[in-house]
Amino acid sequence: INECDLNVSSCEQVCSNTLGEYTCSCNTGYHSNKTDSNKCYRVSENKMTFIVNKDVSQLNINERLSSDFSYLKKQVEEG
Repeated sequence: INECDLNVSSCEQVCSNTLGEYTCSCNTGYHSNKTDSNKCYRVSENKMTFIVNKDVSQLNINERLSSDFSYLKKQVEEG
């Protein structure tokens, strides 16, 4: 029996049929909810845009471990 084809799964986005059961996953750009793995939420990207001498660039400041965040933090501290 394919639970995904029968619409008995409660997957919000992607249903993968396995032997005797199914698993849920999320589309690119989404992550599963920690409390309900059948639900997905959009991953937000926090970017800061800089314009210096007509040059436009963006830095990813979504995660403190990103190299962009570390670079920006260092520049601000030395600033």
